[in-house]
Amino acid sequence: MNKKLTPPISSKVLKDVNRIITAAKDKTKVFVDIDGTIVTEYGEPNQQVLSLMNYLAEKNIDIYLWSAGGEENCRKVAKKYNIEKMVVGYLPKPTISIDDMHYDDYVFLKIHPADLESND
Repeated sequence: MNKKLTPPISSKVLKDVNRIITAAKDKTKVFVDIDGTIVTEYGEPNQQVLSLMNYLAEKNIDIYLWSAGGEENCRKVAKKYNIEKMVVGYLPKPTISIDDMHYDDYVFLKIHPADLESND
């Protein structure tokens, strides 16, 4: 890692993220939820999630925002927190997915916001 993340992110999470980026190469796509993830349950920005998103954007990783609240909710939050430049797309979160692959076969890393806290 070239620069220190502020706030710091768990080294285990960063190791896992970098492992997936290395394996997937230019096919890495990151989907970030809005409510409870970018925006905490208290209506505040989750600085650790934003820090990780910035880290990913600096690595030219495609970041999509998705939300059960829909595409417009994603756009509103991106504008509010000035992260529009790092986001390549806005999507409603699916309620039904039809695919020949099981979810766990193609989602290689699931990160809960609480996992980002650095204990290093």
